[in-house]
Amino acid sequence: MNELLSSRRRLGVALLASSLIALTAAGSALTASLDARFDGTASSDGAGHAVSSASDFNNDGTEDMIVGARAANRAYIVFGGPGLGTVGLGALGAGGVTITGEAGGALGHSVAAAGDVVDDGIDDVIVGDENVTGANGADSGRAYVIYGSATPATTPAVASLTRAGTDFRIDGAGAGEDAGISVAGVGDVNNDGVDDVAVGSGQDGSTADAGRADVVFGTPSVGTRRAHGGGGGGESSTAERRQAPGQPRWQGQADA
Repeated sequence: MNELLSSRRRLGVALLASSLIALTAAGSALTASLDARFDGTASSDGAGHAVSSASDFNNDGTEDMIVGARAANRAYIVFGGPGLGTVGLGALGAGGVTITGEAGGALGHSVAAAGDVVDDGIDDVIVGDENVTGANGADSGRAYVIYGSATPATTPAVASLTRAGTDFRIDGAGAGEDAGISVAGVGDVNNDGVDDVAVGSGQDGSTADAGRADVVFGTPSVGTRRAHGGGGGGESSTAERRQAPGQPRWQGQADA
């Protein structure tokens, strides 16, 4: 059984089952009555390292899900609907969204439904990458909020978020902080009518390596943010928008 589990982990498999997985009498294989199955693309992709609801990301009235493939540096949003069956995550096409991480990262280590963090009436997702070398040093980590849409881009790359008025990034505040090791949608914690998100930083805190969790408040106008950059325990510095020619455009910027 251990050999079978090991081989499945190397490829990565996410399952939705209508009955409990059970061992055969010989204890040598796993069987299940599967409603849907989503397979990793290649050996060692690690699909299923993290899984979560994506709420109704594409606003079609059906719940969706998100699968993290940390070793492949990707996360996959799979659109819900009848007759999913067995799906290869590398061939989602119009059936989902493939989010590709930055070079050297491990996008998909953590994934979660974010709620509606920009108050546009459509659910969003948050994806963490604690390994990425961000603006504030090696392994500072990042988390990315990808906005839901009735017509989402099928292959957004977080290294170049070029869709005007969509998506934002939360940067770890210093080298080695591992921001994005965990992420979550936490509802409306400051009672302003807009959903908020939380980002865990496993190697930061007021005591060395004590760890830290930060809440970033949702708002209709957001851009790049730095986790706990202000020294407090809540929302960090105000949004920073990239303005240089050829750089990604953030919320509020018009297309060139």
